[in-house]
Amino acid sequence: MTESRRIVTFAMVALVVLAWSAGPGLVPAFAQVAAPVADRVPVETGDRLPADVPAAPDPPAPPMPSPPAPAPAPTGSVPGEEPAAPHALYVPDGQLVSHNIRVYLSGPPITLDQAPRLKLLRSHAVTARAVNEATAYAPSVVAPGQTWQQPRQDGVDAVRVVQGTLLMFDVSALDFGGKAMLRVTPVLTWKGRDGGAVVSVAEREVNLGNILATSLWTLLIVVLTVIAIIRLAKEAPYGWKAFLVSGKGHLSLSMVQVACWTIAVGTIVLGYGLVRLDIPEIPESLLV
Repeated sequence: MTESRRIVTFAMVALVVLAWSAGPGLVPAFAQVAAPVADRVPVETGDRLPADVPAAPDPPAPPMPSPPAPAPAPTGSVPGEEPAAPHALYVPDGQLVSHNIRVYLSGPPITLDQAPRLKLLRSHAVTARAVNEATAYAPSVVAPGQTWQQPRQDGVDAVRVVQGTLLMFDVSALDFGGKAMLRVTPVLTWKGRDGGAVVSVAEREVNLGNILATSLWTLLIVVLTVIAIIRLAKEAPYGWKAFLVSGKGHLSLSMVQVACWTIAVGTIVLGYGLVRLDIPEIPESLLV
């Protein structure tokens, strides 16, 4: 402690003793006067500060950023309500009219009370317009809350799970005109919640097949093909039997199996290809 501070401390003690001898009531007054005097004494470098000296205040915290303003609601939507997802119509390709065809509608569900109707529009590059093209088919089953697997349309060989409404229609009265299949564009209409008409069109055309006409056309084409091959093989050493015999003219079991397998696989693939819009993929195991 420095010399000046010792002098001040000694003076304070003397004043306190003098005040105590004069009267107890003077001690607080002398203490209040002496405390500021001691605090005003300069402290030299290296001295320790009193323990009751308050620390420097912390710097003020930076202001909090204001939250971003909410995005404006889309036109026509109700405030506080999310906009409904759009509907999308999906109809699997190659369905047979001997069964109820399945129509899938993703998005908000619809019910039978909304009067859904299905139209099947055709193309007319060569054929004439049929009378029953304007027919609006009523569903026999409407099942909302269903899930199904749907192929992706972005070129990826995969499927995705979709949720929506399943509708089943009986279109067995559709006139095929002797053809194995019809290529149509499905259009589904129903009443919206506000009473207006809602229309959903499938992304692409699909084929609907007639199993009886498909079987007859397939057998006819296969038989005509076999007859043409037999006629072309007349110039061979053994004629059409060359497909069934070995080089020595004996009947070959392996050659018979190959001939029967070729006719069987060709018949199935041809019948499948007549109904489906997409080209059928033949597994490599069937071609070996």
